[in-house]
Amino acid sequence: MPATTNLLGALAVACLDRQLAAMRADGLEEADLAALLFVRHKPGAMVGQVAEAAGLTHSGAVRVIDRLAAAGHVSRAPGRDRRAVALRLTPAGRAVVRRVLRARRRALDRMLSRLDAGDVATLGRIAGKLLGAEPQQVTDAWRICRFCERSVCLPAGCPVAAAVDPLDRKGESHADRT
Repeated sequence: MPATTNLLGALAVACLDRQLAAMRADGLEEADLAALLFVRHKPGAMVGQVAEAAGLTHSGAVRVIDRLAAAGHVSRAPGRDRRAVALRLTPAGRAVVRRVLRARRRALDRMLSRLDAGDVATLGRIAGKLLGAEPQQVTDAWRICRFCERSVCLPAGCPVAAAVDPLDRKGESHADRT
């Protein structure tokens, strides 16, 4: 098993590196990408939610949102109370997200193209089992799925969102969780 463990770790790093290299459109960094994609999945998200999803401190998330707003990718609107700010993608932000997700898909498809159809199906089943065992709460699902193309998972059902305990969801819909 140690060899398989090591291979899994190396594969995870290779997949992340490929995704990030492909997605770094418009000079965006990993935290910028995670924030943009989270706001796309959860329009009206608050800065604290972006921080959790991107694995940032609150002040780090504020700096990321400031950069994205200055670039014209995100807009701020009044939130639920006077202190809260609701975030939304601008048309320019939506265009960046479309480019980023296409680039991510192409990069990962190139990796999968080395496998035959049976191996791809097996890998999908194994990945679903492993991912379904990971999240313990909704914020874990946000982090795990921070670069996901949500529309691809929805028809088959997202194993990450399905794994989150219904009591931890606090009334959120599937779209809110992934």
